[in-house]
Amino acid sequence: MLRPTRSSHISHAACAALVAVALPAVVGCRAHVAAGSYRAGDSMLPTIAVGETVGVHAVEGAPPRGRVVVFRAPERPEQSYVKRVVGLPGDTISVQGNEVVLNGAPVPRCRLGGWGYTDAGGASHQGELWLERLDGTKFLVFHDAARTSGAPSGTWKVAPGEVFVLGDNRENSHDSRFWFGGKGGGLAIGMIVGAVLGAAEAGSEPAGCVSGYAPATGKGKITTVDGTSATPGHAWEVSLDGAKAASAKLSSKVEIGDTIYLALG
Repeated sequence: MLRPTRSSHISHAACAALVAVALPAVVGCRAHVAAGSYRAGDSMLPTIAVGETVGVHAVEGAPPRGRVVVFRAPERPEQSYVKRVVGLPGDTISVQGNEVVLNGAPVPRCRLGGWGYTDAGGASHQGELWLERLDGTKFLVFHDAARTSGAPSGTWKVAPGEVFVLGDNRENSHDSRFWFGGKGGGLAIGMIVGAVLGAAEAGSEPAGCVSGYAPATGKGKITTVDGTSATPGHAWEVSLDGAKAASAKLSSKVEIGDTIYLALG
């Protein structure tokens, strides 16, 4: 099941929309080094909880897309950050509003519903959760409604020896979009300390977002983001009570708010 952090709240309507992604609990903006482990800030919410200490393991070369990494900040090497790799050397990354385009193709995603959290300073952040997929890795992204209009847009070509990184808490993350005087740019692979252990590893289960859920029938529509199992954006009719539907079925009975896994067939 997907669990909110202690300071988070997911509405009943949003809970009805949460589906299908294996997410070990891990989040971070600024991380504090502690002998091979890192204490996360809020820029990787909802994937890694604020203040959570995460372990890392060494990686060789460029980590795959979707991997969460700890690295020395390009502008402040004395500080360590935690972000997600979204672009590899040679990739073209375009960010327009809250959509990420990789090499001319939008990153597969679907809207889960409203979500929010309270930061360490007591400020409330309300917005929307989205489910995204990068090369088989599925993860949640939060878009802060109060800050979406001010998020940077642009297109970047990832240079050799670099990767492009973003925080999952997209409007509250200082990442590749902001670096180098606001021009944005890549992270040198040599600055990477390691990959975060257990942070949203790739999974084979189809995944998507339920919409139009009707309690009377127990059914809704699911839009899958798993391109290996179905065309991204294709609508599948499913039942939240575990019964078979026309194009898909649940692997087991679930309650509203549970993380579910779909078995196509």
